[in-house]
Amino acid sequence: MTISFPQPSLPKSHHSQRAFTMTEMVMVVGIIGVLLGVGVPRYNQQIREYRLQAITARLATWLDEQRRLAMQQARPCAISINTSTATFDASVNDTGITNDVCGSTASQPRDSVLRLRNLENGTNNLTLTLLGSTTSPLLFGFRGLSPNGMEVQISLEGSSRCVRVTRPLGLIRMGRIKSGSTTCSYAGM
Repeated sequence: MTISFPQPSLPKSHHSQRAFTMTEMVMVVGIIGVLLGVGVPRYNQQIREYRLQAITARLATWLDEQRRLAMQQARPCAISINTSTATFDASVNDTGITNDVCGSTASQPRDSVLRLRNLENGTNNLTLTLLGSTTSPLLFGFRGLSPNGMEVQISLEGSSRCVRVTRPLGLIRMGRIKSGSTTCSYAGM
């Protein structure tokens, strides 16, 4: 025994195809356009911030490696800073003699030159500025101390970050320049 229920008949208007009206379609496209107009520039700014953060971290790591080499080999290390090419060079000491402490040696090949623009795909958008009374070369003593210290600002398309080597301890800190300020903040980094 089979029980069947009668199917309710739908009014004729429900049998026709449903579609978006032109007004609905224009509104959806307009909303998507506004969201993209706001989101894409913010996304590009975030990408620049991440690239700048990575470059700053690479510089801090490289400086710390040079400091550790000076301590391991118990000899001072000098790093020349060229702001026009955004380059840090540990291959030559402060007297112009090849530096076997921080630079590459036959037994331990090292990255003795750090070119920040190469980390930024070689573009000239990256600028390097020495802050305060920073002078080149930056010195690390055989105990890892830095008698002269350094503070440098790295800028990329409107965003800026800083790296500081404290005097006399030689500690390396990363910071940022907050919008509306001209000084570097190292708190909370």
